[in-house]
Amino acid sequence: FLVRSSEVWAVSSRVSGPFEADRLDIILETVAKLEKFLNCEDGDDSELPYVVKKDKSNAPPGRSFSLTANIPHRRQQSKLVLLNDTEIVPGLRQDILRSLDLQTSLIDSLRMDYNISFKGSICSPEDKIKSRNLLVTAQRKLIELLVMFVKGNTKNQNVVFAHLKALRNHRGPLKMPQTYPEDFTNEHKSELLEAGSGMNTEAVILECLRGNMQLCQDDVPRDLIEEFGVLVDASEDPTLCSHLEVFAILCQPKGGISKAIPRNQDMVLEVLLSDTLTKLPHTIQAIFFNHENDSLNDQGGGGANPERIVELFSACIRQSNLRTASKLQAHRVTIDATVTTLSQLSDAAIHSPLYYALLEFLSLQLEVLVVDPKLFRMDKTWHLLTIGIRGVMTHVTKEISLDKLTGPDTKAVTAALKIAASFIEGSLLLGIRELEGDKSGDLLHDDNSVYKSAMGIATYSLANLRNSLLPQYKDTDIMYEMDSLKTAAVKLCNIMDPTQPVEDEVEGEDSASEDELELEEKSGTDRADGKAGEPKKKPTAQTGGDGSSGVELVSAHTVQRDSYLEDLKKSDTSSSPQSLTNFFTEALIHNPKLNKKLKARQFSLVTLLEDIEDITGENGKEKQLNGADGVGAASITWSMIVYRMEKYLTAHNHDRDESNCLRVLRVLRSHLLKARSDPDGSAVDVWDLSESRRQAYIDKQTSYVEYGVAQICLKAIATHPSNVEGNLADEGVEMLLEMTRGGNEKVQTCLADFITYHDRDNKFAFHIRGRLDHSLSCIRDRKERSEVTFIPITETLRKEYKNAIQSFEMLQQLCEGHNLGVQNVLREQPGHTASVDLMTASATILITLCDTSRALLMMEEADVQLVISLLLFLAEAVQGPCPKNQELLVTMDGVVAAIDKVLQSIFDPRIRIEVQLKCKSCAALLLAGLVEGRTDMTVHRLLADDLSPQLFDFLRQSVMRTLDKASDSKSSMHAKFKELRGTALELMTSVSTILNELRKVDVFAIKMNDHKKTKHDKTDLMEDE
Repeated sequence: FLVRSSEVWAVSSRVSGPFEADRLDIILETVAKLEKFLNCEDGDDSELPYVVKKDKSNAPPGRSFSLTANIPHRRQQSKLVLLNDTEIVPGLRQDILRSLDLQTSLIDSLRMDYNISFKGSICSPEDKIKSRNLLVTAQRKLIELLVMFVKGNTKNQNVVFAHLKALRNHRGPLKMPQTYPEDFTNEHKSELLEAGSGMNTEAVILECLRGNMQLCQDDVPRDLIEEFGVLVDASEDPTLCSHLEVFAILCQPKGGISKAIPRNQDMVLEVLLSDTLTKLPHTIQAIFFNHENDSLNDQGGGGANPERIVELFSACIRQSNLRTASKLQAHRVTIDATVTTLSQLSDAAIHSPLYYALLEFLSLQLEVLVVDPKLFRMDKTWHLLTIGIRGVMTHVTKEISLDKLTGPDTKAVTAALKIAASFIEGSLLLGIRELEGDKSGDLLHDDNSVYKSAMGIATYSLANLRNSLLPQYKDTDIMYEMDSLKTAAVKLCNIMDPTQPVEDEVEGEDSASEDELELEEKSGTDRADGKAGEPKKKPTAQTGGDGSSGVELVSAHTVQRDSYLEDLKKSDTSSSPQSLTNFFTEALIHNPKLNKKLKARQFSLVTLLEDIEDITGENGKEKQLNGADGVGAASITWSMIVYRMEKYLTAHNHDRDESNCLRVLRVLRSHLLKARSDPDGSAVDVWDLSESRRQAYIDKQTSYVEYGVAQICLKAIATHPSNVEGNLADEGVEMLLEMTRGGNEKVQTCLADFITYHDRDNKFAFHIRGRLDHSLSCIRDRKERSEVTFIPITETLRKEYKNAIQSFEMLQQLCEGHNLGVQNVLREQPGHTASVDLMTASATILITLCDTSRALLMMEEADVQLVISLLLFLAEAVQGPCPKNQELLVTMDGVVAAIDKVLQSIFDPRIRIEVQLKCKSCAALLLAGLVEGRTDMTVHRLLADDLSPQLFDFLRQSVMRTLDKASDSKSSMHAKFKELRGTALELMTSVSTILNELRKVDVFAIKMNDHKKTKHDKTDLMEDE
């Protein structure tokens, strides 16, 4: 009641009467009692109306407690309910408060308006300030209680998080009144500013997410993560901000060894690296790249706790998340950068939290990314091994001897062991023996060498694993840490001295191999009696080859192996109904006859809906067939259906279950696809349609703008995350591509208006750039893997390329027809919170793909198709002309050089001739587009300096050789040869345009004359042979 009537007791006005400050005291006292109850500090139980007692007889089913009236003489029975004599029931008191519906009052407190006195109350400025202070105090205490109410209790977390909107309304600092009375002076305003920080509902959100895997997986919207990014960035020092913890929780809600959520890892990293933030990118820059300063703890650099940023990066790539690791690599946070940062830190910082965090991050990078072999020869790598890593291992060995090893030390030394194993193994594989020889003392022979420290750590971890097998030892996290430590130490020892291998397992009752276990179960042997089937003993870190007595231990992973094998035998997954159904479904999907029939029937539903007006209504077929009104009495049209679909998409755009919206979009897209398809279901290019069919197709595209379908597609793309295969944004991109195919001006204008007037936060452009950034990351990863030799594209990467091509085709269609407005808006969006340059992002991908001739030689056809789609988009973006886009590409380092490489490249024979020629034709088209329609000579002069006549002469000769080779074959009259000849004509036409334009520049004209003299050939380069 007090929460809901705050506008009465906390406001002094003619209507509500004077203040009732004692009401605030009641709230504070009640909150204090509830906090004591939750903290198990009940004190005098006589003040509580009920006590909780262990009483199975009166307890509800499945519970071991009941609520009993608190009678004074029975007070000694009051105690915390126990499952047994030693264990406390977790979250019980929170459950009791939830059953009493405390959450309703706490949620209602979020709706209290502490600025209510500024909204019409007739009172003095002092009374308005007092009212605000009363309400702020009450609301803060109630929110503090709300944090305790949800902490660690999944049910309470779910109940409260359902009111996320109310929680988000109070994020950030306290909100100032929108209007002030005339007698409200600056001194009065300063008193409002002294109220301190905000309501801290961020802590409630954080505690709702902590440990709640289901909530983090399903219910966290992208914009919530962005809001926390803005809050962290707004703090004076982001590394000290308490809100930073929410990012780690989103990546790994339960921490420790629990499951990570790849979707959240991706979104968190995108926010941390966002260009819209200022302090966070500066902090990252200071940690990894500003090595001129000896200390990273400078407040103007890496912040007071830079290790928190590094730990967040670790959380983002944990459990081998290649996508996020590649994104970090794209932002120059590479293995090399981490090694450099570690080597630049002073020796005194070896045991600092930052150093430990960097070690863990580097070990995770080495698990995911490909190591540049050059790194094994660098001094900084060996400095890290012999100074940093050896120092950490020596320190841990000493801590072990004093029995003072801590959790952070264990994690750091495990990471150090993994890094050492990776670097030493890599150097041995490359045959770098001289460096190892120079460092032999630090690595092998000294008392504090890496090898001897690793042996000591292996012995210690194996001994601890023995304790982990005891019944009373139940700490899974410590078991995992010890097992990881043992595995890393044993691996390093075996790499450094393979002549004396250390076994990963030590003999014990549970250490038999899986085959031996199966054999024993079949033969009924008893290992305890030493009968047949007893496993042979193996040498270990503490036992000899004779199997003499020693520490009998096993890996932590073998503890549950017996039960696992038993379960495996019970389940025959190959013959389960689910598996057989999957096999049958797979066969159906790949059956060519069925596919052909399904393709012809793919438009059955949309055809029915298009013809619905003929079927329904008073004169519809339904009435004629049935002889009664029935369903046919209601007249339905296709327009009505589209209108309802648009309304449904608008209302359900943010639904967690997107399946219905996806179905609606697919039906709408089928309507357009059917208009340009043959009866057998095969799609036809827009420009191959007859005039009447093409106009009908354009009319259908345009109708979607009038119905609002185009706008809802743009909104779906803007409000959903990128690079989530099959989500609403992905379907929206496909829909937008179909609506713009052929360059529909109405749809293009709709997009420009949406970005300019409606999407002020630029979410659409950010989404598209997210798709492009992900494509760039995949391309860089492939280039690294195929740098030395050709490696075929994986199926996963092929899908990523398909998405990238789809993005470029959509951008190309948006610019089709030389739409200057769209061409400009793709480059910059003035008046928005942040501008996104999609032209530069696309050009960067071109440079990355075609930076060297070797990169082009290592391509397969899927790579070349991606280059073609990218060149076509860039060509469409500059034609018309669009002067600013032309200047952007010409002045951007590497773009003209990349085009040059494509024009003179010799592709591998694995790529078809027509694809090779098409790629060169698109490159020439882009080059011609850069000089098209210019009224000045700025671009001409820049190209004249970068290009030579020899390039075009070589290109002409290459095209002629290709045509001659194709004409000699038996298929010279085939349609493919005609297509090849048409592509060659397009290419030479573009070359002719380029040369005509560049001749206007004196420098290039002189180059051409000199080239003719050298060739002793008076034939013009543009002559059509």
